[in-house]
Amino acid sequence: MLKLGRAQGVAMAAAMTMGLEIQEYAPKKIKQSITGNGNASKEQVAAMLLRLFNLKEKFKEKSKEIINTKTDVTGFLVWFVENFPSSFVDIKKKPELQSNFK
Repeated sequence: MLKLGRAQGVAMAAAMTMGLEIQEYAPKKIKQSITGNGNASKEQVAAMLLRLFNLKEKFKEKSKEIINTKTDVTGFLVWFVENFPSSFVDIKKKPELQSNFK
């Protein structure tokens, strides 16, 4: 049973019902952006993300958990911010949002 496919379908249907635009991005494109290699493994993507954010020592003990649960999402977010910077609000210009990030 493809539980992930079902969850993705439900999320897409809900977004479309609300009139939101759906976009999909190729994993190879994201991996290429993060590591320089579109065929990089999850471990390679995780290692580069930890290096990019200078978190290697902080998360040394939890590296397996990070690789298994957070690499795809974090990689996507880094790639998205690099490629679509105008999609984000500059919280420095919105004081009312700053308390959410302290």
